[in-house]
Amino acid sequence: MAKIFVTGASGFIGTEICRVAVMEGHSVVGLVRTGRPENVDSWADQVTWVQGNALVPDDWRDALEGADAVIHTVGILREKSQDGRTYERINGDAAEIVAWEAEQAGVEHFVFLSAEGPYPFVPAGYLNAKRRAEGSLRGRQFRESLLRPYLVYGSKRKGSAVAAAVVEQGSKLPIANRAAEKRRPLHVTQVAYAAVRSATEEGFDGVVSVDNIEYLAGDQWREFVSDEDVKLPPVLPIAVGGIAALAMAGLGLRFLRNR
Repeated sequence: MAKIFVTGASGFIGTEICRVAVMEGHSVVGLVRTGRPENVDSWADQVTWVQGNALVPDDWRDALEGADAVIHTVGILREKSQDGRTYERINGDAAEIVAWEAEQAGVEHFVFLSAEGPYPFVPAGYLNAKRRAEGSLRGRQFRESLLRPYLVYGSKRKGSAVAAAVVEQGSKLPIANRAAEKRRPLHVTQVAYAAVRSATEEGFDGVVSVDNIEYLAGDQWREFVSDEDVKLPPVLPIAVGGIAALAMAGLGLRFLRNR
């Protein structure tokens, strides 16, 4: 079994990665900003929680010792520039800092939770910083896996299942089918299981797209979650309205650009 160092371990996806890795028998170190996550089950007792900031390696450098793999999940969807929480800093710089420290520590594999895109109503800077971080990982002294999910849902992220249902329903419309093909929603446990496999097995280097994440997760990921949690709500009326709203927003943005 492997020793896995997980950054952003108290986040939506990071927590699930820790849980799946523990249940798979791996030794897990979780880097968190504010301490052990709340409302987690007994599996969390098997994680070594390290409190620190990914941007400040003095907080956690020693915890990297002996790690076989790093799974980096730190990221923000909305900036708070007044607090220094910008895309460039959190989505980009943090990954480069952790990668440099992992390389110095002799870590063999680095898994980066990136993203497919673009996203409606999300500034381009979000994805630009992710892509810059991806570029910084190539050519180092470790194998890198760049996971690119689009929409990730689960019961612990309020509203995510509804959003996933909207995307799934929209993909069934002929006009949206092609665009939605690589933007299928994925369950958080599906992404977590794929991340753990990427970190502990060979042959999954480079960009890991939605298709590849589904392949990596197979059906095994369902053993870690209930069918009820995976089930998407029936939201056909919402889907139609949501798609119409996105279409109108797109037309509005195009009109403003052309003025």
